[in-house]
Amino acid sequence: MWTSQFADLYQCQMIMLEKSLAQSTLPTHLIQNYLDALYQADSCLGKVTLVIGQYCDILSRLMIAAKQSSALFITGCNPHSRLQCAQQNDLAQIRLHRELMYYSTSIYSGESSDPQNSWPPESSYLALGIDLLQSMQLGIRFKQNAIVWCNNDAIPRLILLR
Repeated sequence: MWTSQFADLYQCQMIMLEKSLAQSTLPTHLIQNYLDALYQADSCLGKVTLVIGQYCDILSRLMIAAKQSSALFITGCNPHSRLQCAQQNDLAQIRLHRELMYYSTSIYSGESSDPQNSWPPESSYLALGIDLLQSMQLGIRFKQNAIVWCNNDAIPRLILLR
């Protein structure tokens, strides 16, 4: 169950949930892991490093150059945080990339990682120009607990999907 430890982030819209924060079924420690993670992608302007709630200059410049006003960071790996074998994760990433190509012409390979190294990095994508609703639908379709999404302010937000 929820404690007040995420209340400030929720109020500032750094954590978002479709309904209300109290309705999430995700354990507190998992949400904290998502908040602490580094979300990185290689782009034509250099390495993009997203940290929840912190402005990202490279992402801002990337969105301006691409004439886009939003960005999605997503993985197809390990649905609902259940570890899968490398082959299953690779297939999920191929399917995800194909879907992302319908919505974005600016897709960059990356990975999400734990700065404490308590869980292995996950292959991911940064895709520009995908609105919040479509981003949430993609995350749900690929059975993810959460996605990272930014609007034109280039501040990453954790979007809880469960």
